[in-house]
Amino acid sequence: MKRLITLATLSLFAVGAQADGAFNHLDITYVMSSADAFDDDGTGIGVEFNTTLGESIFFNVEHSAREFEVSGAGGTADVDFKNTDVGLGYALHLGEDGRLSPYLAVALTEVETSALISTDTAAGLASGSLDGYSLAAGARYALNDRLDLGVRYRTFKFNEDNAEDETAIRLDAAYALTPKFGLVLRFEQFDENEIDDIHFGVRAIFGGGSDD
Repeated sequence: MKRLITLATLSLFAVGAQADGAFNHLDITYVMSSADAFDDDGTGIGVEFNTTLGESIFFNVEHSAREFEVSGAGGTADVDFKNTDVGLGYALHLGEDGRLSPYLAVALTEVETSALISTDTAAGLASGSLDGYSLAAGARYALNDRLDLGVRYRTFKFNEDNAEDETAIRLDAAYALTPKFGLVLRFEQFDENEIDDIHFGVRAIFGGGSDD
């Protein structure tokens, strides 16, 4: 069975109510994950903090955790996947109103896995971790002051010799209910490990706009 690595990364650039909101926000999402290696789907929680460091540079921290419940003839297993990303990116704001924002980003990545295995005769815990980095290219487009769309392609490189590299593509959208609060929806597909993630959650916007 392939090494299963869940790298959910709640957006580097998901979307926001206004241009500043896309770069200055806190997202909390519920994660639904399906993997070809497991018959049952997994669920979890994700958190992302994103903020600007000037006009074009942004700083991002992402953390996600999900659990799969696996059962078989020999017993059951609770498989946990945790991912943390810390990175920087550079974005351009094109057009008179800056609605189109292509960007590049790099992040340090840590993936932790653990499996609590229970059988009729014994129980045990197995765990491991991977360290590496990711490179991303994407774009965000604000259709209007409330609705934004985004796309991102990302490749992952890990330090361990036996770890397979990964690529992922993501589509996302966000709708601002108010200038300070919105909803986020994302789909991300990981190629090598055959994982599909759906994220749905809320966004607190702390840059740009006013409550008026």
